[in-house]
Amino acid sequence: AQHRKRTMKPKKNVPSGPTWRYMCADPSQEFLDKIKPAKSDTNKVDTCKQVLTEKKDSIKNFVCELDPRPFFPGDLPEFIAKNLRYPPILANMCVQGRVIIGFFVDVDGTCSNFKVVRSVYPILDEEALRVAKLMPKWKWTSKPKKGMPFYIPVGFRM
Repeated sequence: AQHRKRTMKPKKNVPSGPTWRYMCADPSQEFLDKIKPAKSDTNKVDTCKQVLTEKKDSIKNFVCELDPRPFFPGDLPEFIAKNLRYPPILANMCVQGRVIIGFFVDVDGTCSNFKVVRSVYPILDEEALRVAKLMPKWKWTSKPKKGMPFYIPVGFRM
């Protein structure tokens, strides 16, 4: 069998799409000032400037209007590790896993309505609930209108 050489047509020198998209994605005023439009395109550039500044303003407003979120005052994994005790009854059984605890953080930061969302073993669930109920009041990123549910994993290893 003979080896055939395949000829490939040379590609035309056309600018690729992604490069053009990245060029247009910069809504800064410097980029818009660098563009020198032809006389007939002045209206198009003015509308382009207006649309880009509107989008820029809407992005700023979007970032500023994030929902308030609760957070633990300190290091939550460290708090759990410090207070969690593996039940000695289960030492021979080597039961391991991750219990998911759900609770509600009120507007003032108090945690209530603790429940086990994902269970591993009843005795481990009780220990995870005990540690979760020891948590101090949580803090908020900004003042909330209402409380919200929150979930934390509590891991058990031998």
